[in-house]
Amino acid sequence: NLKRALIGIAATITLVIVAIALYLTLTDFSEYRTDIEEAVTEATGRELRINGEFRPVVFPPSLVAEGITYANSEWGADTPMVSVGHISVKVNLASVFSGPIVIEEFLLSDVDLLLEESADGDGNWTVGEDSADVDIQVKADDGVPVIVRHADIENIRITYRRPDTEDRVIELQSFNVR
Repeated sequence: NLKRALIGIAATITLVIVAIALYLTLTDFSEYRTDIEEAVTEATGRELRINGEFRPVVFPPSLVAEGITYANSEWGADTPMVSVGHISVKVNLASVFSGPIVIEEFLLSDVDLLLEESADGDGNWTVGEDSADVDIQVKADDGVPVIVRHADIENIRITYRRPDTEDRVIELQSFNVR
Protein backbone atom coordinates (compact mmCIF):
# COMPACT_ATOMS: atom_id res chain seq x y z
CA ASN A 1 0.00 0.00 0.00
CA LEU A 2 2.99 2.29 0.49
CA LYS A 3 3.87 1.62 -3.13
CA ARG A 4 0.35 2.63 -4.22
CA ALA A 5 0.54 5.83 -2.12
CA LEU A 6 3.92 6.77 -3.62
CA ILE A 7 2.60 6.15 -7.14
CA GLY A 8 -0.41 8.34 -6.35
CA ILE A 9 1.78 11.16 -5.00
CA ALA A 10 4.11 10.94 -8.04
CA ALA A 11 1.14 10.98 -10.42
CA THR A 12 -0.34 14.01 -8.64
CA ILE A 13 2.96 15.91 -8.75
CA THR A 14 3.37 15.03 -12.44
CA LEU A 15 -0.17 16.18 -13.18
CA VAL A 16 0.41 19.50 -11.37
CA ILE A 17 3.68 20.09 -13.28
CA VAL A 18 1.99 19.31 -16.62
CA ALA A 19 -0.95 21.59 -15.75
CA ILE A 20 1.40 24.47 -14.83
CA ALA A 21 3.41 23.97 -18.03
CA LEU A 22 0.22 23.96 -20.13
CA TYR A 23 -1.07 27.06 -18.35
CA LEU A 24 2.20 28.93 -18.94
CA THR A 25 2.29 27.79 -22.57
CA LEU A 26 -1.33 28.57 -23.44
CA THR A 27 -2.01 31.71 -21.39
CA ASP A 28 -2.11 35.00 -23.26
CA PHE A 29 0.07 37.30 -21.16
CA SER A 30 -0.40 40.18 -23.60
CA GLU A 31 -3.30 41.35 -21.43
CA TYR A 32 -0.66 42.64 -19.00
CA ARG A 33 0.47 45.30 -21.49
CA THR A 34 -1.47 48.04 -19.69
CA ASP A 35 -0.20 46.90 -16.29
CA ILE A 36 3.40 47.05 -17.50
CA GLU A 37 2.89 50.46 -19.12
CA GLU A 38 1.32 51.83 -15.93
CA ALA A 39 3.98 50.33 -13.64
CA VAL A 40 6.87 51.81 -15.64
CA THR A 41 5.10 55.15 -16.01
CA GLU A 42 4.43 55.32 -12.26
CA ALA A 43 7.95 54.21 -11.30
CA THR A 44 9.77 56.62 -13.61
CA GLY A 45 7.33 59.50 -14.02
CA ARG A 46 7.49 59.12 -17.81
CA GLU A 47 4.97 57.51 -20.07
CA LEU A 48 5.77 54.10 -21.55
CA ARG A 49 3.58 52.91 -24.43
CA ILE A 50 3.52 49.65 -26.34
CA ASN A 51 1.49 50.53 -29.41
CA GLY A 52 2.05 47.41 -31.49
CA GLU A 53 2.25 43.69 -30.96
CA PHE A 54 3.05 42.57 -27.42
CA ARG A 55 3.51 38.86 -26.88
CA PRO A 56 5.35 37.72 -23.74
CA VAL A 57 5.55 33.95 -23.34
CA VAL A 58 6.71 32.30 -20.13
CA PHE A 59 7.14 28.76 -21.41
CA PRO A 60 9.38 28.72 -23.41
CA PRO A 61 10.68 32.19 -22.43
CA SER A 62 10.29 34.70 -25.24
CA LEU A 63 9.04 38.20 -25.90
CA VAL A 64 7.93 40.13 -28.96
CA ALA A 65 7.10 43.82 -28.66
CA GLU A 66 6.57 46.49 -31.29
CA GLY A 67 5.85 50.20 -31.33
CA ILE A 68 7.41 50.96 -27.95
CA THR A 69 7.87 54.58 -26.91
CA TYR A 70 9.26 56.02 -23.69
CA ALA A 71 8.67 59.72 -23.06
CA ASN A 72 11.39 62.33 -22.82
CA SER A 73 11.98 64.59 -19.80
CA GLU A 74 9.48 67.39 -19.31
CA TRP A 75 12.16 69.93 -20.22
CA GLY A 76 13.36 67.94 -23.25
CA ALA A 77 12.34 67.81 -26.87
CA ASP A 78 8.76 67.00 -27.74
CA THR A 79 9.78 63.59 -29.11
CA PRO A 80 10.16 60.33 -27.17
CA MET A 81 13.49 59.65 -25.52
CA VAL A 82 13.31 56.11 -26.88
CA SER A 83 11.26 54.52 -29.60
CA VAL A 84 11.65 50.90 -30.66
CA GLY A 85 10.01 49.54 -33.78
CA HIS A 86 10.59 45.86 -32.98
CA ILE A 87 12.27 43.78 -30.31
CA SER A 88 12.10 40.06 -29.83
CA VAL A 89 14.10 37.68 -27.71
CA LYS A 90 14.00 33.91 -27.24
CA VAL A 91 15.81 32.32 -24.30
CA ASN A 92 16.77 28.68 -23.90
CA LEU A 93 14.64 27.46 -20.97
CA ALA A 94 17.18 24.99 -19.57
CA SER A 95 19.85 27.70 -19.47
CA VAL A 96 17.75 29.81 -17.11
CA PHE A 97 18.15 27.12 -14.46
CA SER A 98 21.59 25.72 -15.23
CA GLY A 99 23.43 28.75 -16.66
CA PRO A 100 24.98 30.34 -18.52
CA ILE A 101 21.91 32.02 -19.97
CA VAL A 102 21.59 31.25 -23.68
CA ILE A 103 19.77 33.75 -25.85
CA GLU A 104 18.76 31.75 -28.89
CA GLU A 105 17.61 34.79 -30.85
CA PHE A 106 17.67 38.55 -30.32
CA LEU A 107 16.13 40.88 -32.91
CA LEU A 108 16.12 44.66 -32.53
CA SER A 109 15.18 47.15 -35.23
CA ASP A 110 14.08 50.70 -35.89
CA VAL A 111 15.37 52.26 -32.68
CA ASP A 112 15.65 56.00 -32.06
CA LEU A 113 17.39 57.05 -28.85
CA LEU A 114 17.62 60.72 -27.92
CA LEU A 115 20.17 61.55 -25.21
CA GLU A 116 19.62 65.16 -24.30
CA GLU A 117 21.19 67.57 -21.81
CA SER A 118 19.41 70.62 -20.44
CA ALA A 119 20.99 74.05 -20.08
CA ASP A 120 21.55 73.14 -16.40
CA GLY A 121 23.51 70.01 -17.37
CA ASP A 122 20.76 67.54 -16.43
CA GLY A 123 20.48 64.49 -18.65
CA ASN A 124 17.18 63.08 -19.86
CA TRP A 125 18.56 59.62 -19.01
CA THR A 126 18.16 60.40 -15.29
CA VAL A 127 14.77 59.25 -14.05
CA GLY A 128 13.05 59.49 -10.71
CA GLU A 129 14.50 61.27 -7.71
CA ASP A 130 18.02 62.67 -7.55
CA SER A 131 20.29 59.68 -8.06
CA ALA A 132 23.36 61.31 -6.49
CA ASP A 133 22.59 59.55 -3.19
CA VAL A 134 22.52 56.10 -4.79
CA ASP A 135 25.68 54.08 -4.15
CA ILE A 136 25.97 51.13 -6.51
CA GLN A 137 28.88 48.77 -6.09
CA VAL A 138 29.52 46.06 -8.65
CA LYS A 139 32.12 43.35 -8.28
CA ALA A 140 33.79 42.04 -11.42
CA ASP A 141 32.87 38.46 -10.56
CA ASP A 142 29.15 39.19 -10.06
CA GLY A 143 28.38 38.95 -13.77
CA VAL A 144 26.03 36.37 -15.19
CA PRO A 145 27.47 34.83 -18.34
CA VAL A 146 25.28 35.18 -21.40
CA ILE A 147 25.66 33.39 -24.71
CA VAL A 148 24.01 34.93 -27.77
CA ARG A 149 23.55 32.45 -30.59
CA HIS A 150 21.87 34.72 -33.12
CA ALA A 151 21.33 38.49 -33.10
CA ASP A 152 20.16 40.88 -35.80
CA ILE A 153 20.25 44.58 -34.97
CA GLU A 154 19.13 47.01 -37.65
CA ASN A 155 18.37 50.67 -38.16
CA ILE A 156 19.59 52.14 -34.85
CA ARG A 157 19.93 55.89 -34.46
CA ILE A 158 21.37 57.56 -31.36
CA THR A 159 21.24 61.35 -31.12
CA TYR A 160 23.16 63.26 -28.46
CA ARG A 161 21.84 66.80 -28.03
CA ARG A 162 23.21 69.69 -25.95
CA PRO A 163 22.09 73.31 -25.92
CA ASP A 164 23.88 75.59 -28.37
CA THR A 165 25.71 72.73 -30.09
CA GLU A 166 25.01 70.68 -33.17
CA ASP A 167 23.47 67.25 -32.60
CA ARG A 168 25.83 64.30 -32.66
CA VAL A 169 24.27 61.36 -34.45
CA ILE A 170 25.38 57.74 -34.59
CA GLU A 171 23.62 55.38 -36.96
CA LEU A 172 23.94 51.63 -37.20
CA GLN A 173 22.38 50.13 -40.29
CA SER A 174 22.99 46.46 -39.58
CA PHE A 175 24.83 44.28 -37.09
CA ASN A 176 24.57 40.47 -37.13
CA VAL A 177 25.89 37.90 -34.67
CA ARG A 178 25.82 34.19 -35.44
